[in-house]
Order: sequence, then C-alpha cells, then structure tokens
Amino acid sequence: MQTLFKTLIACSLISATGLALAASTAELKVIGTIIPGSCTPTFAGGGTVDYGKISVGDLSPTTPTTLAKKTIGYTIACDAAIKIGTVWVDGRNTSAFDIPSIAAVQEFGLGLQGANKIGAYQLSQAPGSATADGAAVALISSTDKGVTWKAATGEIEHSDALQSYAATGTTVPKAYQNYTGSISVQATIAPTSSFTTSADVKLDGLATLEVRYL
Repeated sequence: MQTLFKTLIACSLISATGLALAASTAELKVIGTIIPGSCTPTFAGGGTVDYGKISVGDLSPTTPTTLAKKTIGYTIACDAAIKIGTVWVDGRNTSAFDIPSIAAVQEFGLGLQGANKIGAYQLSQAPGSATADGAAVALISSTDKGVTWKAATGEIEHSDALQSYAATGTTVPKAYQNYTGSISVQATIAPTSSFTTSADVKLDGLATLEVRYL
C-alpha cells in the first residue's frame, strides 16, 4: 500500500510538472511570400553625379555654400507588373553636415576629411518626372510600412519611409512593369573654415536605392 501511494504521488508530481511546462510557451512564426518576378533599379550614366572641380574661392569660409542642382535619370525594370515601393540608404550617414533648413533624414553625407564633415546633399524626385509603363503616375508615400498612403512631396529621406507609384489622382499603389523618373541632387558644402583646403578635398557621397515589394 505504501509503495502504491508513493507511486501515485510520483505520477502526480510528474503530471503537474508537465502541465506547468505546457503553460509556459510562446510561438514564433516565420512568414513571407515568394512572388513570381523581380525588379532591377538602374541609374543613368553609371549612377554618378559629378560636380567636377570646385574652386575654394567660390565657397564661403563662414556659411554653407549651396551648389547647382543636378539631375540623374533612373529606371526600375520588372519581370512582370509588380507593386513596389522604394527606400533609400545613406552610405555616408555619419558624415552629413547639419544644414538648419533641412530635416536630418533628408541630409545625405558627402564624406569626411579626417573627422571633418565636408557637406551634405538632398535628393528629391523631380516634379512630374515619374512614369510607369509609359504614362505619367502619381508619387505616394507611407511612413507606416505601407498600411496607409498619401500624396508624396517628392523629398527623399534615408529612413523606412516608402515611396510608391499610383494612378494619377489616387493614393493606392498600383502594379506596373517599367518605372522611370528623374532624381534631383543638390549639394551643400560646409564652411571651408571647418576643414582643410590646402589640398584637394574629395566629395564622397553614396546613396542606395532599395526596391521593396508590396
């Protein structure tokens, strides 16, 4: 009888322990969707915007100097009609010189001279330049990963903010196969008193356009 009682207690303890462990669980799901197609972004001219040689005499030693605006075309070619969004990554983010009139997420860095910041540049979609499958389209943007959309200003940020393409007059992303547009680039040089000008100073901006599938 004593042996049976001990056996019953042991079974009860094992059962209770099992129940306690079963109650302390959490599930992790890994999800995604493989889509039947892909898109390839390409910039005109090999993706280089060249300001050439800039005379230090044309730059201010005390205030930032804004250089001329330049433009560069782009295409995004897809295997089929696909809804896409784009985001930008600044490869020189820590080198951006702070320009008071520009939001920090719109300042792309121009590289460093030692620890000195050379300047910054802004990117924007040239007004009216975006087309998809040969027709003009509207630029739209989302700051909540595509949950909601609104008309885009065209200003480009190095952030998680998405820009996408919609039929003119709408704010819903639409699937197209071939996207084109023009990016405006405007560089600003920091006051020359903040870095050394006794030797050549190289501008070294690097931004990456990433395509996200919606």
